[in-house]
Parts: sequence; C-alpha cells; structure tokens
Amino acid sequence: MGRFAFSLLLVLTAAVFASCLSTAEAPVHPTASAVPTPVESPEALPNSVPDSCPVTRPQNRSFVPSAAIALFPGHFWYGTPALSVQPRLHGHGSVDKLFWWSDGYDWRTEGKPNLAVTARRLDQPAPTVVASSATHAINGTDIGVAMLVGVSIPTMGCWEITGTYAGTTLRFVFWAP
Repeated sequence: MGRFAFSLLLVLTAAVFASCLSTAEAPVHPTASAVPTPVESPEALPNSVPDSCPVTRPQNRSFVPSAAIALFPGHFWYGTPALSVQPRLHGHGSVDKLFWWSDGYDWRTEGKPNLAVTARRLDQPAPTVVASSATHAINGTDIGVAMLVGVSIPTMGCWEITGTYAGTTLRFVFWAP
C-alpha cells in the first residue's frame, strides 16, 4: 500500500505543477514542414505606445532562422543568421529574459557565450542597464539552442536593447509599461 500511495502522490504532484505552468509565453512549436507565416503589416498592429517611441516592428521581408526554432506567440523574428531575437509584435511589454540566436553559436565550445546586452532609455535620461552574463539555453522541442540573458528594466519608458555577439550588433526598441 505504501508504494501505491507514493506513486499516487507523485502523479498528483506532477499534475499540480503542470497546471501551474503558464502557456501565455510558451513558444509555438514548429512543424517539419513549417513555412513562415506572413506577419501583419505594421499599420495593422495595435499601437499602445507613444508616437515618440520608435518601437521595432516586423520588417516587410521577415527573417526566419535556418534552424527549426519555435516563435513565441505575439513575437516576430528580427535580425540575421549572425544574430537574431524575438521582439513583441505590439512593441510593448516587460523584458526580463531575452533569448538570442546565432548560427555561429555552439554551446559545446562556448558554454558562456560572449554576448553583451545593454538597455538604454530613449525618451528620458536614465542610467544604462547592463544585462546579466549570458548563458546557454537548450530545448530541442522549441527554442533549440539559444543564448540567454536577464535584463531588468527599472522604469517605464522607451528602451533600446542592444546585443553584440561575434562582431555583430543588433538593436531593437520597445515600450516598457
């Protein structure tokens, strides 16, 4: 009877943890025959940010990475094979963890990627924010192999995030509510 009770407890605990996971930010899993879906035109996107904040919007010609990496709901691909990221479609929201991808990144030889990420406020003077040291993130079912940094944006406003990796710099702008 003790083994049965222990097994039941394990199953119930796993069910409770699974129900606590948020699916709001879960990536959309790619399929083997995934074809890039067209992104709405920037004019059709909701704009709840001030006109003075030039948030990064999807480009007409959407970049899609070479690897089968999932796209987080409400995000779009931005960058090049050398360095890419997934900003939010609507240009606003919190940023605490940022995943970055590069075709040149190999987690086996560079466990702590030499990725530098900073944030600077564009609409008012504020100190530059330096992200945490980068690490690697691996999950073959959605994000593949990515570089991960933590960024703590201290105040609301218009912010530019800059990432530099292996001689490539990528910037995007968002509104922090």
